[in-house]
Amino acid sequence: MARRWTREHEDQVKRILALMSREATPFTDMSPEAVKARRQQGFAAWFRTYLPHWALCEDAPFHAAADARRNQLGIPVCECWARGTAKTTRYSITDPLYDICNEVVLWRHTGDGSLRYEPAWWGEEQSAVGSRQSAAGGWERVARLDFIILGAKTLDAAAAKADIIRLELKHNARLRCDYGDAIAPSTGDDQETDFEANGCRVRCIGTGQSLRSAVHNGHRPQKFIGDDLEDKRIARSREQEEKLRDWLMGDVFPALEGAGQEAVFRNLCNMYGRHCLAKFFEAQAAESDEQGRPLAEYHVTPLLTDEGETAWPARYTTAQVKRAMAIIGSVLARSEYLCKVADELAPFQPKWFRTFDVRTFEEQQVAA
Repeated sequence: MARRWTREHEDQVKRILALMSREATPFTDMSPEAVKARRQQGFAAWFRTYLPHWALCEDAPFHAAADARRNQLGIPVCECWARGTAKTTRYSITDPLYDICNEVVLWRHTGDGSLRYEPAWWGEEQSAVGSRQSAAGGWERVARLDFIILGAKTLDAAAAKADIIRLELKHNARLRCDYGDAIAPSTGDDQETDFEANGCRVRCIGTGQSLRSAVHNGHRPQKFIGDDLEDKRIARSREQEEKLRDWLMGDVFPALEGAGQEAVFRNLCNMYGRHCLAKFFEAQAAESDEQGRPLAEYHVTPLLTDEGETAWPARYTTAQVKRAMAIIGSVLARSEYLCKVADELAPFQPKWFRTFDVRTFEEQQVAA
């Protein structure tokens, strides 16, 4: 039987459908040239073309850099972002949609005698699948991305994101115009946690669930997107965080294609404290293997730049961000908007410290 969604999720679905019907209207130019041009757009332009109901304003400068890391192979990538920066919209929903529709190729192996292995993500993703003869006369073995794992703190939370992906595949008129019926989910409404579309399988897992027997089309999972795997309650417990890390690095990563070396591993998170996943990956990024390669990538995206200006001018003004930070308080603001540790039990709190200009120190003392 179909999953019983929460009232909150059902309301969200209604809002998405209403926006979709109003903004994602069918294309008028359906000539082969126009369809081809739309489908071959880069990720950001593709997002704005096919999902206008999600693109509320112009992208932030940091989105382009993050888009380029979408298919980074063979290394755990952690994205620690401030609240309200669209990481879930772009990388838990749009990213799988793009991969499903465009039959993305993750890597290619050229068998020209040198056995050269060239893992890479290809900026303008190509749609070749299987083996084919290269222009140089050798043979290329290419791997299409056709097995995606969506991870969340609970299975229900992951299934809710997958349901939105299925909603777009089924009802988005623009996607159906250019990609046709091939992208329609092929499983029934009672299997929201594991479905296929256009030859790509999307499976949902909650923290603690095993992936060791997961196989599709002869592949182990080729992309793992973990989104909000923890919360403040978990982050308060060193033991809970250690269990979460052990599951991620001892169960999930090794279960991916090629023991993780031929797969994408991306963790989307917020800053919760000194024991949270963000701090773990930050430490891993500072360590290297025997070849000198880092053990992870860690990217932090605060909502204010180092100069104290908004990092997303099209969405938030500097005054809006600073007022929001003032309202919630310095401790929460550090974690929510600046992606810095905000430990209420720390011996020194940021709010205890004041800055001053030595040239006006006496005047400030009088004012205080």
